[in-house]
Amino acid sequence: MRHFLKNRFAEKMTTFFLVFFYIYSVLFPGMPAGTRVLISGIGIGILLLNFISEVLLKRRVFLSKNFLQVISLCFFMAVFSLFIILVRHTRDLEFVKYPFFVFQWLGGGYVITVMQRRIYGEVKFQNVSIYIVASVVLQVIIAFLMFISPPVHDLFTSINLNDPPTGEAFREFRLVGFASYYFGAGIICGYTLILIPFLIPYCKNKAQLRLLSFSFLLILLLGMMMSRTTMLGGAVALILLFLPSRFGLNCSAKIRSFLSYFIIIPILIVPLFFVIDQKVIDTLKVASEFGFEMFYNYLDDGNITTDSTEQMKEMYKLPESTITYLLGDGKFYNNQMNDAEGYYMGTDIGFLRLLYYFGIVGSLLFFLLQFMVLYKCAISFTNKRIKFLFVMSVFVFILILNFKGLTDLIFLNVLFGGFWLNQKFNVVLNKQSVIIDDN
Repeated sequence: MRHFLKNRFAEKMTTFFLVFFYIYSVLFPGMPAGTRVLISGIGIGILLLNFISEVLLKRRVFLSKNFLQVISLCFFMAVFSLFIILVRHTRDLEFVKYPFFVFQWLGGGYVITVMQRRIYGEVKFQNVSIYIVASVVLQVIIAFLMFISPPVHDLFTSINLNDPPTGEAFREFRLVGFASYYFGAGIICGYTLILIPFLIPYCKNKAQLRLLSFSFLLILLLGMMMSRTTMLGGAVALILLFLPSRFGLNCSAKIRSFLSYFIIIPILIVPLFFVIDQKVIDTLKVASEFGFEMFYNYLDDGNITTDSTEQMKEMYKLPESTITYLLGDGKFYNNQMNDAEGYYMGTDIGFLRLLYYFGIVGSLLFFLLQFMVLYKCAISFTNKRIKFLFVMSVFVFILILNFKGLTDLIFLNVLFGGFWLNQKFNVVLNKQSVIIDDN
């Protein structure tokens, strides 16, 4: 029994670090690629080995219907992108290459699915979500320690070669994590905050509710010091928490208990500030002024604005020609050979970057793909209303974020294993028929 428990613990820890290093792609010294690419490569390798072994043994070969549908839409979008760059006489292959990135992410999702099945027997939303929440909690704690402690900062930056060149300048006033930076950090933190309300019904006791509430507050507060985009995910999560039971999560007692800890936990933590070194408090004040800038500005002059929102307004440059609206200009960067020269038309707005690249048609394909992946990855929900609530919450989050920067959540959604839970296409080789089961 002890050996069994040790193995189970080791498998859970392995899965945790796989999830962490998949979400946060670290390029360790001496490694050929970032951890997300390596984990995804392992998944693709396992898939290919399984496929080849089944063929050689003349057994039935199963392919996922969901997988084939998503890859088909990806390649259709890639072909459309190729058509655009040929018509517009450009060489920017950004979305022509896109199917390969999606396939890579699916490989990473497959690894997590295999581990979840090995540990729990099946893939469940709550189990995957707990690993994601734990990974993000660890990340914001690391970011916090990196901000207040130069030795910790030096340690983590020395083992991550993906550290951005502008990182040092930004670290003076905001938290920068371990392979987690800026807008991307806010996307992940915000996404995780949306997951947490859906975990409340699965809490079996008050201790789990306290831990979940503490995780929510930690990710929200420290996440905003990394990227103020975190607040958007927090806002969606709070809306979910305050929805009436007949429309929402239908666990009002647990939600009230969860929310009560929003008051209790800060009260318990406040005394710590009386024993913490003043230098640490001063350092945190700098980060809090960045993270909660809009609230500081509101208290000072009554305006809910930040420097970044003012800069964002200047990036809303709409196309001037009808052909650009329809088909785009086929450009993603000012110079496709050198990303450092900036985005095309000098805009960082997600909707506009898509619009300028492949127009309204391509943009609709992009968001259709986002919705398709999200919907299929919500397959583990047995309650249709909760499934609808989850899909719409995350999809609205995607839409909102694209008013700020380009947001693609496929790499996170594939962790829920919607492409590998049900093997629908039964492909029988060696001169035998192909059986398709749509049940």
